[in-house]
Amino acid sequence: MGISSLAQETMCYMGQYLVFSEAEDVINNLTGAGVNAKQIERVCHKYGQWIEDADNAVIKNLVYKEYESGIIMLV
Repeated sequence: MGISSLAQETMCYMGQYLVFSEAEDVINNLTGAGVNAKQIERVCHKYGQWIEDADNAVIKNLVYKEYESGIIMLV
């Protein structure tokens, strides 16, 4: 992505609490970084998708197991 991990973490943190354009203003005022709202949105969506994919994998693979009897049980 070409953005440091600290910058990405900051963008995600601010992007989840503020509208992206407001997050842009706060980050730029505090750090002078020069990020824009679209960058913040992209980073937030990227990490959100990773989290969603991980959650779906857990649900699909670990939460339910089908036993030989055909009964699905919660693990």
